[in-house]
Amino acid sequence: MTSNIYLFQGSSTIRNIAELFGLLLVFALILVLAYFTSKWIGKTGAGMTTKNRNITIVETLKLSQTKYLQIIKVTDKYIVIAVSKDNVEYLTEIDGEQLVASQEEGEQPSFKDILSKIKSNASMKSHDNISSNDMLDSEFEDSKKENKKDENDV
Repeated sequence: MTSNIYLFQGSSTIRNIAELFGLLLVFALILVLAYFTSKWIGKTGAGMTTKNRNITIVETLKLSQTKYLQIIKVTDKYIVIAVSKDNVEYLTEIDGEQLVASQEEGEQPSFKDILSKIKSNASMKSHDNISSNDMLDSEFEDSKKENKKDENDV
């Protein structure tokens, strides 16, 4: 006596269809939960830092693909920083009254104008009579030398 066992036979067919719909329902439920969880994380910033009230980026100027100059406001101070792929460097602090005054006039100040004001203020405040252009140039040359030194070490 040979018994032929078929996969879809009688009541097992209904059971298989019910299992398929059950699995599809569980899969759909997982997708819906993942969607709403990601929405919730996006709104609340769970797992990330909260929104800062004391630190804001006022303006950013892209110098190259991975290098930027940024003016940031930390409490009541305005600071200019240089940002690159692997480094963030403090450049100078600027007077916030100049930024606020130009924004109150109704026009957005260009980064070039702000940077020229920084250069003129830095050269006036410099104790050793080195202009801000020379300071920036020397910083740039120092970083080039460090990069060449690192490349030679490798």
